[in-house]
Amino acid sequence: LHVVLRVTSFPNENLFENLQRVTMIQYLPTQYQKGLMNLLKKFNIQPTSSEVEFEVKEEENSLSIGDISVPKRLGSKDAYITDTFYVHTPEHSKVMYELLQDYKLHQHSLLIGNQGVGKNKITDQFLKLLSIEREYHQLHRDIT
Repeated sequence: LHVVLRVTSFPNENLFENLQRVTMIQYLPTQYQKGLMNLLKKFNIQPTSSEVEFEVKEEENSLSIGDISVPKRLGSKDAYITDTFYVHTPEHSKVMYELLQDYKLHQHSLLIGNQGVGKNKITDQFLKLLSIEREYHQLHRDIT
């Protein structure tokens, strides 16, 4: 349902990339990866080779990333909005574009990656751009 909602809400959305992201194919055992790729191939769901850089535009009352625009949250406490050093990269813009899609659809997001790849930096910058306060909860393998 998540993929259907995204693809119908954002017509330029790549179905192949969406299915890969939702199924977290890179974390599946090789046998299941091959099976899923064969199934996608059978239904002619192919990757597109177009690389798009998403422009991030912050305005006084709104945030636009690529072709998506949402209003900023009003009335947030500035003390809880992080302002950390951030280096813009095309990869970060793509992740923030996907986060903005989920935000606009009122869907949850989950960033998974190795330690030090920038998950917190991207999240902090995204929340700052939307004027949203950050509430920090750290989960790690020692939490039961």
